[in-house]
Amino acid sequence: MRVSDGSLDPSSEKIWRAFEERQNREVFVRLEERFPLQQVRFVEVRRLKLDVGKREGANLSEVQVYGEGYASEVVMTAPLIRLNRRRLLSALSWEGEFPPGTRVELRTRSGDELLHIPHYFNKQGVEVTKSTWDKLPEAERPPVVIEEQPRGDWSPWSPSYLEPGELFKSPNPRQYLLLEARLLSDDPARAARLRQLQLRFDPPLVELWPIEGLVPGQEQEFVLYLRPQFAGANPGFDQLELRSSSSLPFELVSVLAGQDERLRSARQLWPGTLKAETGADGTLALAFPATASRPGRGPGPSEPGPRGRHPGRAGAWRRPWWTRPASAPGSTGIPTPHGARRRTTN
Repeated sequence: MRVSDGSLDPSSEKIWRAFEERQNREVFVRLEERFPLQQVRFVEVRRLKLDVGKREGANLSEVQVYGEGYASEVVMTAPLIRLNRRRLLSALSWEGEFPPGTRVELRTRSGDELLHIPHYFNKQGVEVTKSTWDKLPEAERPPVVIEEQPRGDWSPWSPSYLEPGELFKSPNPRQYLLLEARLLSDDPARAARLRQLQLRFDPPLVELWPIEGLVPGQEQEFVLYLRPQFAGANPGFDQLELRSSSSLPFELVSVLAGQDERLRSARQLWPGTLKAETGADGTLALAFPATASRPGRGPGPSEPGPRGRHPGRAGAWRRPWWTRPASAPGSTGIPTPHGARRRTTN
């Protein structure tokens, strides 16, 4: 008999601790192995190879394993979290009790696509094939159970969150989320307790104008205007990805950077120093010449403002569609695409 805590050696084989061989000289024997308290995940009982020519047989009737204290590791995965629409998540916090020698680690996954897998059952609750389910009388068919699994664009599990309030580590905005919690303890007499989880949502970074008076099927110029609010530890960013919810592609017209009171004299970044690439799926990727960050973190582009032209309506966008509060003079933002064309649909 031997035990292992699941640790692996350099060859990826489990590291085992074997007990001394016991000789069975009785017809019925009850053996008990006692050893110092330790972490055990696997127990292996093997019958040793006997000498050739000897005829012996044995039956193993029962194996019981006893432990003490709390489990050293508990892994819990929350059911699928529906955010109802694509949400911008900024931080993950939690509350609980974590005595010395215990800790909690959390991970997240996010995505927009779900795989729906139907499961069919008979009236005894046994899963059957769809063809068998179809042959049942309609009154005896239990409801189809739909299993939802991540698919396509889902991210892998994020790095662990070790401290409450850490910035969200999975891609977003997304509309679905999975969360995994690992409760760990190095002391069997102590256990971590997770009581509450909190996801912090931020308002959208991007506003779109116009949003009314659009004619389906006609090409329309529109403005995206972006004013991010950076947390204290946020280093900023230098790339922006735009993806339309419509299957129709859109075309970038220009990108301007400037502060509210200077929108009419805003600095042009595209065409110019900004790099723009359109992917095969219609995604527009923008790479800015400098990192956008909050004031005081170093040089960064100034705040963008909309300026463009509506087809057949010169000067239709000569005013910003939001203004900076008087209490925030000199605030900075990032350059954003201020004009693009797309065909609207129903």
